[in-house]
Amino acid sequence: MKMDLSYTFITRMGGSLLARKRRIISASTVEKLEKQGWGQGHGKDYIPWLTVRDVPSWGDVNRPKGWITGREHHFLSNLEMSYFYVLDWSDIILDICEQFPLKLERTLEIAKRLGVKHPTIPNSEEITIMTTDFLLDVQENGNIKLFARSVKESDQLNSKRTLEKLEIERQYWQEQGIEWGIITEKNIDSALSKNVAMIHKCRELFLFPNINTKLVFQIEPFLYELLKSNDALSLAELCLRADDQIGLKPSTCLTIVKHLIAIRAWEIDMYVPLDTCTPISFERSENLSEFLRRYA
Repeated sequence: MKMDLSYTFITRMGGSLLARKRRIISASTVEKLEKQGWGQGHGKDYIPWLTVRDVPSWGDVNRPKGWITGREHHFLSNLEMSYFYVLDWSDIILDICEQFPLKLERTLEIAKRLGVKHPTIPNSEEITIMTTDFLLDVQENGNIKLFARSVKESDQLNSKRTLEKLEIERQYWQEQGIEWGIITEKNIDSALSKNVAMIHKCRELFLFPNINTKLVFQIEPFLYELLKSNDALSLAELCLRADDQIGLKPSTCLTIVKHLIAIRAWEIDMYVPLDTCTPISFERSENLSEFLRRYA
């Protein structure tokens, strides 16, 4: 069962506000922040130029730990996070850098050339640093290419000011020889994104003190047979039945199922919504033992 993010998608295309003090990010603070490592690094060592503390956002729910990078990510909108889940599932994405800073001297020059106002700090005339939502390392035919992506709700594209800022971004990346594009909600497969979001935390078993790899190895055959022989019953009901029969805390087996899907030991159609209140259609991976040992 093919469960890869299509290359075409990559290249073409309530919570509470955090109360912590926000950093002041302006032209005058750039050198200091760069020396501290903001907007630099790769993989787990990358530090986003902006974090959820710097811009009003929806708190901790927008700080997932990435599978690809192994670090906490910072997303300033639910749409950014939805796109991230699609990226984190892909096997052609090698690195994800969010809130990537653009060189001020270049964005100032481009804005001047376009005859548009350069972005400033809200309620101020002080110049601020522009960022691109995602800078991606993508594997293509054995080579690694960079792609820049800006994430916007489609109705935001009706704003003249938004288009002006996006044009600065477009020309910036064009100068760098890096393909840039816009991602809206229309480009994101909702089922895929929501499915990955549902299973995302379950890949790392250390988050669940009552579950370990040994337990997963022991229970997987039983769960497989139970779900396959009762394919008219819902996933949630069967997992609760399994918890009761084995003597585990409720939801343990459902977490294990999500873990098996997250590590691709069990394969489902990720483009069909995963609903725990309905039966699940799945198959074992041909490399089941390899996947289980890899995440031991």
